[in-house]
Amino acid sequence: MNKKAIIAVLSALVLTVVASVTLILTVGQKASADSGDIAVMEGEQYFNITTSVIDYDSDWITEEGWNFINNHDKVKIVIPEGVVVLDGYEYDGGKTNVFNNNRSDKIVSIVLPSTLIRIGVAALSNLENVSSIEIPEGVTSIRRFAFSGCGITTLNLPSTLTSIDNGAFEDCHNLTTVFIPKSVTEMEGNVFCRGDFGDYSMWPEITYYLDSLSTIYCEAESKPAGWDNDWLVVYTEPYDYIRTHEQETVDDVEVVWGYKPQGTNQEENPNDEENNQQSENENNTQSENESDDVSEVGNTVTQNNNGNEVRAAAAAGIGSGVTGVALGSVLGVVLRRRRK
Repeated sequence: MNKKAIIAVLSALVLTVVASVTLILTVGQKASADSGDIAVMEGEQYFNITTSVIDYDSDWITEEGWNFINNHDKVKIVIPEGVVVLDGYEYDGGKTNVFNNNRSDKIVSIVLPSTLIRIGVAALSNLENVSSIEIPEGVTSIRRFAFSGCGITTLNLPSTLTSIDNGAFEDCHNLTTVFIPKSVTEMEGNVFCRGDFGDYSMWPEITYYLDSLSTIYCEAESKPAGWDNDWLVVYTEPYDYIRTHEQETVDDVEVVWGYKPQGTNQEENPNDEENNQQSENENNTQSENESDDVSEVGNTVTQNNNGNEVRAAAAAGIGSGVTGVALGSVLGVVLRRRRK
């Protein structure tokens, strides 16, 4: 084989490898885009933080940030460290969150900074697709309607929290369980209420509290003196009369006083062991399923959903096929030259 033939073979190999890699990456990226993965918005280019306070009209998200949100179906927003206060706005008939209610339907997750101290009025309201949110240690105050209309299912309040204003978790219709630490010494009324009273003709069959709510775990041994008497009540009359008519305590919601959270050396909720066992079983099942999904794909792909493994494996196969055809063609040319 002469020098020109060797160079031709090597050049063809390089071009074929580049083409194969490009094809695999293109198919893989398309599969990832189709899977509905959550896009994480994190970094200085997405935020314009000039003070420690973020409010609804402060333009704290850059144009690049809004473009990022607009270009993805599901977005996780990581709010930068250094932010101390989040503030929205409440007006007659509505609430505006810190995103000014723009593209709130695309936001499925929010990471709050460890520097946060106050979650202000309506700050994280109207985020119906956010199913969970971790309120960091250091937060001391949750203002009125802060999470109104949020899609959270469970609520674990931090041990630094001292006050909760009225309607803070209004219209959180997916909320089922709540933990309130003993640090909360002040709580106004109707914290877990419905904002829509529905058809008055249906009273008293409909309730004023959240129908989804089942259990509230309170670390305090009994209701603190600073908690409003109607922090959790059912009104038996239409809204126009609730201040002058009889009020009843909520029988459908279990309030557990003196609850000790996990990690303490004191008695724990008797349901914890059952819940932990259920969670462990679910994790084991999930691990087995994930192992089955990727067993034949090898190192080409990771554990993605929605058939990405099949697409990426097919792409790898296509790339291998292209490489083989190209090599066969090149070697054929070389052999024909040698025969001549």
